[in-house]
Amino acid sequence: MFEVLKTIEYALRSRFTSQIKKFVIGDPVLIPESNLPCIAVTPINTTITIADVSRDLETYTVEVILIINAKNEISGKINQIVGTEFLTETMEKIDSAGNLSEHSILSVIRENLRIESNLEISNENTIEYGMEVRGEQFFTREARLRFNVMRINKRP
Repeated sequence: MFEVLKTIEYALRSRFTSQIKKFVIGDPVLIPESNLPCIAVTPINTTITIADVSRDLETYTVEVILIINAKNEISGKINQIVGTEFLTETMEKIDSAGNLSEHSILSVIRENLRIESNLEISNENTIEYGMEVRGEQFFTREARLRFNVMRINKRP
């Protein structure tokens, strides 16, 4: 699983270094405000099922979390919840032609559906938006993209 997380983190880092201050593997419970916005690539779980008499199907559930400091995103727009535009545009922006923008996290994941010859990202993705408290530090607004990565392995 860790190699999968590193591969995804590298792909995101390659695209978003100008917008994002920190990239981490794992969910940073305590993160300095100065490291925001941050992208965290986090393992959720691994499910192993029998594929056939000699192989297993391993399914890794991964979450990419875009974290911003809520107080830094106050825009003065009274009809908009803090940070909503940054989170939605960075996570799943649609361009003027109605297509997924190459400048979105979802685009990076969709461009890398086949990580290796035996490692693929599923076609189904879920994005959730919300607010969190990071430790006793401060409030963050977050977008969480969840997806599965599948691999077939031979049993020993």
